[in-house]
Amino acid sequence: MAPTRRLTAPAALALALTALAPLGAAQADAGWAHRRADLAGADVVPGPGDEDGDGSAKLRLRDDSAEGELCATVSLRRVLPPTDVQLRRGSAGQNGPLLLSLEPPRGESLFTRCFTVDVDLVREIEDFPERFHITALDEDFPGGALRGQLRSGV
Repeated sequence: MAPTRRLTAPAALALALTALAPLGAAQADAGWAHRRADLAGADVVPGPGDEDGDGSAKLRLRDDSAEGELCATVSLRRVLPPTDVQLRRGSAGQNGPLLLSLEPPRGESLFTRCFTVDVDLVREIEDFPERFHITALDEDFPGGALRGQLRSGV
């Protein structure tokens, strides 16, 4: 008969926490909608943007209270550090008005910021992401280095 092994209390706790980690992550994300944009210089309107650069913006949105919440994670590559990253209203091919500066930390090309915003704006972004875009600006491209339309997805 093979010997049985007993887990020590710390090992059993670690195993239990590892098994529950995905559940905790799912619960922590409950109630959030996800939208994203792939950023490219070729999409800047009127252009030109930075043809060498690219990036992504991932938005988490929640509208289950009197105020809306928006968290943005932005990653930029092969561009100068951003002077601003903006959420703007505007369909593909249109440069729309500024709605929110995502306030990149000085010199940072990867950042996450969260904001309290109007709940109606959050609901419109959730329902019609294609009406909005993200634009990243830098010193070489003050009118826009990169741009991407929002779409559903993580």
